[in-house]
Amino acid sequence: MGFKISRRRLIKGAGVLGAGAVLAACAPATAPAAKVSGKVTYWHHYTSESEFAGLKAGEQLFAKAYPDAQVESLNIPNADFMAKFTLAVQGGGKPDTTMISSDRVPDMVGMGGLVDLTDRINKWEQKKNFPAKFYDAATINGKMYGVPSFMFVDWMYYRKDWFDEKGVKAPTTLDEMFDAAVKMTDPAKGRFGFGMRGGAGGQGLVVQVIRAFGSPLVDASGKAALDIAKTTDALKWYSELYTKAKAVPPSVTNDSFRQILEAFQTGKTAMLWHHTGSLADVQSFLGTDGAKFMSIPRPKGPAAVVNDVSPSYNGIVDKKNEEAAWAWVNFWGQKDAQIALMEKTGYVPSNSEAAKDERITKNPYYTAAFSALSTGTTAPQFAGQPGWQNSVVLPTFQRVLLGEVTPAAAAQTLAKGLEDAIAGKLK
Repeated sequence: MGFKISRRRLIKGAGVLGAGAVLAACAPATAPAAKVSGKVTYWHHYTSESEFAGLKAGEQLFAKAYPDAQVESLNIPNADFMAKFTLAVQGGGKPDTTMISSDRVPDMVGMGGLVDLTDRINKWEQKKNFPAKFYDAATINGKMYGVPSFMFVDWMYYRKDWFDEKGVKAPTTLDEMFDAAVKMTDPAKGRFGFGMRGGAGGQGLVVQVIRAFGSPLVDASGKAALDIAKTTDALKWYSELYTKAKAVPPSVTNDSFRQILEAFQTGKTAMLWHHTGSLADVQSFLGTDGAKFMSIPRPKGPAAVVNDVSPSYNGIVDKKNEEAAWAWVNFWGQKDAQIALMEKTGYVPSNSEAAKDERITKNPYYTAAFSALSTGTTAPQFAGQPGWQNSVVLPTFQRVLLGEVTPAAAAQTLAKGLEDAIAGKLK
């Protein structure tokens, strides 16, 4: 799942924010409430080398704090995660703990896959360091199922040096972005204006464009509410970056995270949509001085700026070793662990004490992230959402890119699929 980069580049990426300082940190601020021992299994879907380095740094800190406990981390590719998690919950082989993406909470809770942590969180001394809204996405019917570990803060990277050469300003609207993508495309140099994620994982970006064009996904009662006309306009705008402007690499339908990141790192694309977690990886190739690239908020659509902010959570799946599992889950909500992860990856801490660290507040790359933290949007959540996005949104959009269906026909397919997903009829 992860892509390979050299050890030299990995060390450079890890050191960009002063990595290493926090590894000397001592145990968590408070002593364990109960004896913690035994093995804790943890499922996660980290992707990059920097993320694995951050996980390793956290594991080392945890081992110092809890020498009688052992953590066994298992990487489950994101595309396979829900299928494997569902099988484990229904058929056995559950992990003790797991990483939880916010959009998966309703489905994971619905199948009985997460332990209610409400009482533990309410008694946790660190709870005060998290804005109440950070728990919202992990709360179902008043019960909390996850501890925020870091923030997914969506933003955009652009090649500042290329834009400066052509006298083009960084885009603030989607129309400006389309125009800039055309201007930055230079087939003779093997350059394209935008690295579109049209392969695995690209479904969420399609939905964000639809929201930026003003279409809701569900209404207040939870019923499907996709606006066909606005969805058609959104799919047309997004797909024409490739089908009309040719400002996207021709490999688009196979381009997942690894491909779009490497294309931006190696000078093949001028703009990239991702989140703060890839900052260290980008800097490991393009430097830290802001001369070659910069991060900015996502451009505004016709109806809205969709710059999603959401925590990644950790939760308990199996109660067989609950004290050790809780120690691991709440450990990732604490300042030292979050700073360790930040230094390796660039992920923005969810703990307000960690977010005050000057390694974040004095870093110009985080200006866009802090802007989003205060004004950012939150993706709608509903049961069936991951399945709809994976099995309907992405393959349908790929067919638009390939010229097999029109944006208007695709909008109809998405609307029907959304209704089926919410009704539990999606196969």
